Amino acid sequence: MPIANLRDETNNEEVPRSREPKRRTRFYLPVDAVTRAFPDEEVVLYPDEGLPTDEMVRIFARAKLIVGPHGGAFTGIIFAPPGTAVLEVDTNGTTWCYRHIAGALSLDYRPLVGNFTWHTTSIRVDEDALLGGVRRALG
Repeated sequence: MPIANLRDETNNEEVPRSREPKRRTRFYLPVDAVTRAFPDEEVVLYPDEGLPTDEMVRIFARAKLIVGPHGGAFTGIIFAPPGTAVLEVDTNGTTWCYRHIAGALSLDYRPLVGNFTWHTTSIRVDEDALLGGVRRALG
């Protein structure tokens, strides 16, 4: 189950959204909490850039749940099989593009609303909110 963008090996929960100097937003996702709460699920971390297309397609094509922040790397959901749960970390639940893509592809879209804005430099996902979202998405 793809769960986030590229993991920074120095901090298991920090997930850089891009290596571009202009993009300074950091995405913090409690990945360890997910692997502990769902030990029977395979958790796959994928980078938001630099991943060969065929590998990215394989990751998304076998996912049953995709979790990540709103952004360009999320377009990989187009390769997910129908019924795949998509949990998008969104600013306030008003970002519609991936919701529409997911609907057109019969994916199970679920926003995970955060308390950040487009100008936030650090996005932290609350562990309880994430685990609850994953639990609801997996049924």
